[in-house]
Amino acid sequence: MFKPQGRRFLYKAHAVGASGNFTKPHAEFLEAQASSALPIAGGKTSARVENFNHRDIVSFRSASTQAIGTYDPLSGSWNTLVTATVEGLNIQGVVTADRIVARLASHHYAYEREASILTLGSHIENLKVAGQLVHLEPDSQVLSEWDTMSAARKGCPSRKPYAISNDGTIIATSILRNVACPGGMKVEDNAIHFSEFGSIYLGEIIISDGERRLTMMRVEFGCEVDGCSNFGDVGGNGHLFP
Repeated sequence: MFKPQGRRFLYKAHAVGASGNFTKPHAEFLEAQASSALPIAGGKTSARVENFNHRDIVSFRSASTQAIGTYDPLSGSWNTLVTATVEGLNIQGVVTADRIVARLASHHYAYEREASILTLGSHIENLKVAGQLVHLEPDSQVLSEWDTMSAARKGCPSRKPYAISNDGTIIATSILRNVACPGGMKVEDNAIHFSEFGSIYLGEIIISDGERRLTMMRVEFGCEVDGCSNFGDVGGNGHLFP
């Protein structure tokens, strides 16, 4: 039986537990670990990696990801849920965390209504830098209240860090606030700068119309190890076509 083609939703979602690239002491990639990508038609995908160690630079006990895309006829919305979890993270014995969780839930509606995307539930447990416990707070407004692009445009300029593209279509900020770390390390907004190690950026989120990209931790190495690594990276939503 021939079925005429109507409008359909093109899902787009991904999750990565850990990834990176280095220029020294070896020029190499830390290949994406526990990566999941949602098919264009939705459905479910997941991945898991256990007891990972990359040259004693980055290690973790486990990393797992999941992406789910479904349609809800009651609300008339296409929904995606994307999660990435890293447990027992250790970066050169300097940065440790019991658990990192990145979570993104989106709802895209068939009618003329903005997509709603929440990152509520994303968090970092027991983060330490050089043995010092890092204090950080979830920003409830960024996590849940500013779920649409129009709400983010109104609220995000009052937050630090804050950056917006020249055409006003992309906003960068953080889902975390009041970051503090004792022990003589410099803290700047959501970043911790540690001499002879590098910089740790926390809760970075890129906001655009109908899409979010969230990286719970990004480390820019700057000593005998040089390069960049990301932990708890999720993103997505999608759009109707045609």
